[in-house]
Amino acid sequence: MESRPSTLQFVVATVILGSLGIFATQGQEPLATAFQAKQRERNSMKIQKQTNLRTQRALAVDEALDESAKALAAPDSDFHRIDRAPTVTSLLRILHGLGRAYRLGRERYRQRRQLMGMDNRELKDIGITREQAEEEARKPIWKG
Repeated sequence: MESRPSTLQFVVATVILGSLGIFATQGQEPLATAFQAKQRERNSMKIQKQTNLRTQRALAVDEALDESAKALAAPDSDFHRIDRAPTVTSLLRILHGLGRAYRLGRERYRQRRQLMGMDNRELKDIGITREQAEEEARKPIWKG
């Protein structure tokens, strides 16, 4: 009875043969190319999950700061807004806005650098061209 090699044995053999310039084929596509494509896909998915987590964390922080700023901003019924001097609450709102702008700019910068790091196949997968990616990367961080 003939035993078939396992997938791991096949991959190891392909990697060794590939390093020697010999490619074992599985169907019409070289196995080394299929393995590399699968590896790129896994890396792309991993990066996308990390990006989603960072964005969710940034939004959660923004929401928490927004709620605390709103809680501190209880209006005084005795004074008109023009008559009041700057308060701790108004300063906190300014700082909150600056912090939000900084985090948003940092996230845009990181995403645009990541976009430029993608190859043409990955860009095609997300539906944009190299020119569109370069145009997006050239934008300043304050432009959405």
